[in-house]
Amino acid sequence: TLDKLVASGAFSDVGEAARLLPVLTKAGTAANADPALLAEIAVKAKQTFGLKDTGLALDQAMRAGQLGGFELKDMAKWLPQQMGMARQSGLRGDAGFRTLLAANQAVAITAGTKDEAGNNLVNLLAKINSQDTARDANKLCINLSGTLAAARGKGVNALDAFVNLTEQIVGKDKGYLALREKYKTATGDEQRATFTAMGDILQGS
Repeated sequence: TLDKLVASGAFSDVGEAARLLPVLTKAGTAANADPALLAEIAVKAKQTFGLKDTGLALDQAMRAGQLGGFELKDMAKWLPQQMGMARQSGLRGDAGFRTLLAANQAVAITAGTKDEAGNNLVNLLAKINSQDTARDANKLCINLSGTLAAARGKGVNALDAFVNLTEQIVGKDKGYLALREKYKTATGDEQRATFTAMGDILQGS
């Protein structure tokens, strides 16, 4: 664990890394997570998010896992990669870190496994900055980078802005709107469940 901290170059000297070691080992014991993997979170937290209080970051991550289902031991595997990608989307600082923690809890709800959840969020973060997504948005007459930048100027992070934009696009789809109207007038639980499922399929696409 200490080797990972020192080798990263994120810490000014061995002493600074050594002082962090007890924090990581305690968190690893409490969360049944590998301290060496938690060291990767500490490194990325400092390098990409500019977080200075690693202990607080780990406390927040552990609390998020307790409130949701994506625990610190799961984050140890996925958070470092996610933080690197999230930084490219403009997420940084304590607020950005908490947004990422919350996003992991959200994706865990619909994923089959914790690893699938972590990978789903990686894919979403990759999509936000991909040229393919920008071209797809352009076909819908949307300047994606401009829209995300404008949202950031209003205090909305890129991840939330991207999800909001997706919901707006879905809300304009004629097929989805028709299903939503049918759902409102549907009678019987089975019929309502059918329209809900059909709407989910359209929304997912």
